[in-house]
Amino acid sequence: MDWKKPLGATLGILVVVAVIWGFFIVQFESPLGTDNVVEIQRSESLTNDSNDTLATLSFAEGGEHLDWASTEIIVKVGNQQFPCSFGSILIGQTNASKVSPTLSADGVTFTTEIDATDEDSFTHFNISTQRGSESNYSTLRFSKTDIYFAQGIDWTFIADAEFNDVSTTENLTFSNDTNERLDWYTYDIVAHRVEPNQGVYVIQIGDESYKIQFLSYYNQDDEGRHPTMLIGALEDTTFPALSDSTFVAPSPCIILSEHPESMYWNASDYVVLAEQQTNICSQECDMELFIFHETMQVETRFI
Repeated sequence: MDWKKPLGATLGILVVVAVIWGFFIVQFESPLGTDNVVEIQRSESLTNDSNDTLATLSFAEGGEHLDWASTEIIVKVGNQQFPCSFGSILIGQTNASKVSPTLSADGVTFTTEIDATDEDSFTHFNISTQRGSESNYSTLRFSKTDIYFAQGIDWTFIADAEFNDVSTTENLTFSNDTNERLDWYTYDIVAHRVEPNQGVYVIQIGDESYKIQFLSYYNQDDEGRHPTMLIGALEDTTFPALSDSTFVAPSPCIILSEHPESMYWNASDYVVLAEQQTNICSQECDMELFIFHETMQVETRFI
């Protein structure tokens, strides 16, 4: 029997399978982000004052609504970056760079990335302060794909829920079992990716209530073991982090919307970016603008 023929056929099949698998990995597109294109009209009346209008932003035709809780807007002038918000911006940094929060455009929702690369120890995170913590004061702990709630946390998971649709703890049934790791992701064997399950965790810590949606397992460089969460306060809860003057400050770049009470940047609306007691840009300045939705950069163009 000529064993070379079946061996060659087997090797050929393996090569084809490897090529197809590689193709799916290379062609993988994140479900996060948006196809919206933001058109930017720079103000023609910039001065050296500190309350100028900077730019007007709108979506190109065919845009979808974007929720402010998942959106970041940053004006860059030279080497300086100025986050734009309806309220506060983040100024403090977390300890040891293991916990990296950003404050969304709504000024009250955090997008927080955790460095969970250490295989031998957990990264502990306190949701109220949005900082790394000692284990005794943590809300969650992370290592690789392993995520656990701390003892004393009551929690539930609302499958398939959208982040903005969760606004209350009423009629929810909570568990206090924190011994098992969270079943928060599905492994896509074709794309070789860890994908968060669609839904929202709701937790209670004493009198405080929060909601958490896992967005990604990967950072901006597509490196794994960096789970990222969208985190908001519920009902009468206010993040203690938002009262920490070493951590947050009023936004130097304010967002003015046609519908300031809306949770969404409606597809047909324009918004205005304006200075707020800060001289960000004068007539001659070279201004750049970066927008992110669900951690992914949004396409922009000046008109």
